[in-house]
Amino acid sequence: MKIELNLESYAVLLYCTDIVPTKDQPLSSDEWNVVEKLVIESPKKDVSALFGMSYEGLTQIVGIEGYLARKMIARNALMPHLMYSLHNLEANGIKVTTQYEDNYPTFFNKLGDRKPSILFYQGDLSFLEGDCLSIVGPQDLKNSYEKGLSLLIEKGLKAKRIFVTSNMKGTDAYVEDKVLKGNGNVVEFVADHMFDRLSECKKYIEEGRMTIVCACDPFGYFDVTNTLDRNIYVCGLSREQIVLATSINTGPIWFTAVLNLHYHWTHLLVSQQGEMESGNMRLIEMGAVPIYLSDLESDLTIHQIYEKNSPKEATEQVVKQMSIFDYLGDEEEEKDV
Repeated sequence: MKIELNLESYAVLLYCTDIVPTKDQPLSSDEWNVVEKLVIESPKKDVSALFGMSYEGLTQIVGIEGYLARKMIARNALMPHLMYSLHNLEANGIKVTTQYEDNYPTFFNKLGDRKPSILFYQGDLSFLEGDCLSIVGPQDLKNSYEKGLSLLIEKGLKAKRIFVTSNMKGTDAYVEDKVLKGNGNVVEFVADHMFDRLSECKKYIEEGRMTIVCACDPFGYFDVTNTLDRNIYVCGLSREQIVLATSINTGPIWFTAVLNLHYHWTHLLVSQQGEMESGNMRLIEMGAVPIYLSDLESDLTIHQIYEKNSPKEATEQVVKQMSIFDYLGDEEEEKDV
């Protein structure tokens, strides 16, 4: 295996990746998006022209702010260390792609500026272009949820869907276990300890039934920001995301679902079976599509259930008159009263 990348990819790796141990902080996604837009609008045209540019060139020709230019100049000296780190990844069977490569998963483009610029992976990357489905829910999985969850997994397996998970306890672990035992395919998007997961999942990766992906250092540890970003990436990869259970204003499932409803990244369905969590009811009020136990017991596919239960056009027009963030603001005012 050889890591083969174009010059634009080496640029985003040099300035944005965290795989090089250094005190010089990488550019954030927002900072890189600013730099990229300025370069495209400048005479330089593409980010590969950034290599070796002076502070004056970055600020006066490209128009980059001084503090960003200083960060980039500091990281220019890291190119030999980057090459060493990439060699280390290659030796451990970890591949790399970026938003500038032909094999970059196009599904991420719908995330706009929130898409991951860099991906580290092992397994079949084409899984990320497949008919992906994610089921998200609590880490403390109640017995009452298992019937509906099992039916969801069965439907996905029957339709040969690719399940996207995130290596969390509870719902995630249950889904991944059932899918792999059912001879299905899984994309596991991790936010930390990727290298450890490669050893644990070696059998399934070698069988061609699992791909593990990470947007940060494969040898890195837990980081809250990486975890929140990972939840958005899982959502973006999925044609449908199904919320098993969530609570209002609590946890990453709720916040990712609210963002999804606002930006329309993917079709959002919310379980409505038995005793519902407060967050489930509120998400449905905000425009998510309910999925009932009777739907799961029917012969309908998840695609068909979404179409059947989607609100009528008139209802959609009413919902669009108020943004989600306005809705949440009204909710806070009611609490104050």
